[in-house]
Amino acid sequence: MSASLNFTPESACGNFLGRITKWNDPAIAGPNKGVSLPAEDIIVVHRADGSGTSYVFTDYLSKVSSDWKDKVGKGTSVNWPAGLGARATKA
Repeated sequence: MSASLNFTPESACGNFLGRITKWNDPAIAGPNKGVSLPAEDIIVVHRADGSGTSYVFTDYLSKVSSDWKDKVGKGTSVNWPAGLGARATKA
């Protein structure tokens, strides 16, 4: 059985800003009491190409984090501070 994880706006921003790098970081473990989280690296993946999905997600991050808003901002294509870019697949 797998557990669902809860992410706060702060932990989501921390992941994509590259500040939270381990699954067992207190920012993730705190809202997930009772879930055994490994001390392993988080692999952040984001869209490499511009997209409406990226705009919606970066708009959300900009609304919940002034740090994200000031350092990265919102847009269909942004300079992601952390993670691996992946291109969309065609169906």
